[in-house]
Amino acid sequence: MFSSYWLQVVVLLLVSYFPGVGTYLVVPAAVIATPLDYLSVVGWAALGAFSPALTVVLFYDQLIEDSRMEQAINRFTSDRLQKWAKQYGWWFVFFLSPFAGTWVTGVTAKVVQMKGRQILIVSAISILLFVAGQAALVTFGLGFIPESAIPEWLKDLL
Repeated sequence: MFSSYWLQVVVLLLVSYFPGVGTYLVVPAAVIATPLDYLSVVGWAALGAFSPALTVVLFYDQLIEDSRMEQAINRFTSDRLQKWAKQYGWWFVFFLSPFAGTWVTGVTAKVVQMKGRQILIVSAISILLFVAGQAALVTFGLGFIPESAIPEWLKDLL
């Protein structure tokens, strides 16, 4: 039987795997609502968010053999994203993985024929840094940032 810890880990992995939800909702919810410790949340959420990149790199060639899947994959990417991927290379993967999602970034990188190993390494680092930063902000709040470092326009929002 699953313990409560492993059940929470499975839910965390599954939810962070799917596009659209990713780490935006999973990390704050896990930090606030579960008894999982900080490292568990960061590790498991990062693994769940990284899994789509692994899926794309390992199974891209098999997926595009089916014409319906190829059309679905082509909807993930756009000409603008492909241009950025060609122009910026691994920086594209690094900065877009946490924000646009690993599905979109991984598919676009494969479409422009980036190396799978490069996609995996860069997206793993990017996602881990993003998830750790997000979990730290939720755990410790914004109080650890000196007030002098916060721009005036942001102070008005807070």
